[in-house]
Amino acid sequence: MPTTPIFGFRYPAATDPADVPSDLQKLALDVENLLNARGLMRAAFITGTANITSATGETKLPLTSETDPTGLGTIVSGDWRVDVAGVYFIVPSLYTANLGGGSNQIIYVRLNPAAANTWLCSVNLNAGVALAGGDRWAGGAYVARSLAANDIIRLNGANTEATGRDVGAQCLLLRVG
Repeated sequence: MPTTPIFGFRYPAATDPADVPSDLQKLALDVENLLNARGLMRAAFITGTANITSATGETKLPLTSETDPTGLGTIVSGDWRVDVAGVYFIVPSLYTANLGGGSNQIIYVRLNPAAANTWLCSVNLNAGVALAGGDRWAGGAYVARSLAANDIIRLNGANTEATGRDVGAQCLLLRVG
């Protein structure tokens, strides 16, 4: 079976027997392998939630789920451990139910909380943006950051209300290099 000169994608020669499903599968695998080798198809999506009041301050949101089909990281003790080093776009979002008047919920994405506890990015949802009495979603500013193997990503939340609120965080970690 011949291949293309630059990327080596396999394709059938005119003299090869016709087998369209098999030939398309080989081409699809070649394309997928190239994109994966260049870090273009690697992403993880992590989710954590906790009930937070103003008295609790910044609080860890233990990770409750992870979608990571390419094995970039692992949930360890409620945090996400980087298993594949590289440059990542880190994109947080926040969900809160029944945002109260005058309240302010924040999600912080922290790096290596046991050591430097570096702030990477955050998302803030306040009553000035969303009306009280309903569920609210907000997206935060993303950051590009080089992460090493065994770096720890922690999602923390805060709530300025005395009333406890379920604050949920979602974070997309997209490896781009």
